[in-house]
Amino acid sequence: MLYIMPNAGVIPIVRFINNAKRDLDVNVYYLSDKPILNAVRYAIKRGVDVKIMIDGKPYRMSIRKEKREIKRTGAHFEIDKMFDRKYVFDHAKYMLDNHEALIGTANFDWSAFHKNREYEYTTYNKNIISSLKNIFNSDYSGVKFNGHINHNLVVSPGATQKILSMIDQPGSIDIETEELGYYRPILSALAKKGSAVKIIVPSSISNYDKKIIRFLEKYRVKIRLMPARTVYIHAKTIVGRQKAFIGSENFTYTSLNKNREVGIIIYNDQLINKLKNQFNNDWARCR
Repeated sequence: MLYIMPNAGVIPIVRFINNAKRDLDVNVYYLSDKPILNAVRYAIKRGVDVKIMIDGKPYRMSIRKEKREIKRTGAHFEIDKMFDRKYVFDHAKYMLDNHEALIGTANFDWSAFHKNREYEYTTYNKNIISSLKNIFNSDYSGVKFNGHINHNLVVSPGATQKILSMIDQPGSIDIETEELGYYRPILSALAKKGSAVKIIVPSSISNYDKKIIRFLEKYRVKIRLMPARTVYIHAKTIVGRQKAFIGSENFTYTSLNKNREVGIIIYNDQLINKLKNQFNNDWARCR
């Protein structure tokens, strides 16, 4: 199942939590949304064993209030110490129970579900759930993960090659991303693909990324800016003819090689078409 925000709102997240029966693991960069916290609280009252793990120092944020509110739900709570270093983050956005997983682009805050373009994907694939469970348990316990990663998952550190394979797939690709950044392998792949690439970024993109845009435009990459008053592009997606990517990864060196990030590769034609249609609608609203 694929959900598109802000259209879908917070309901899919709350429904996922409400459907949990025995356990629920949540790993998200930032969590402050009241309906989600309330759903967690009710899940614990039903007897669900809830574990929540967040980043300890989201960029330019103090999270003392957020930590206090999470603890008040009664959930088991940890800061991800495996990625608690300078300029390194637990930037993942996923949750799972014993039979379903949700992977997406949204932080769990009000803006994600009311103002942002975000994508959330749910799966019942047992192998994906098993991989995510092992990753979560390692990070939650503060132990380096060295296990098997399902081939459909895109997990950082070490996600560069899978993102390059998304860019290099035959045919045109459509990208929505909050930022670009100077990471030579990614920029070279985009430049090489040239006019077969369309990219949507928010109009508030940094001056540094504006330089990256000018570089890519020299290679005929098509780039448009989405006005923030329309919708804020926080999504991280690559959509091609054969497969699509949704995840927490920005296309920067740190995101792909240092952070904890989680994404998913989708091969379902119906969902790929849904993503393409949304991209085309967004493209038409850009400038």
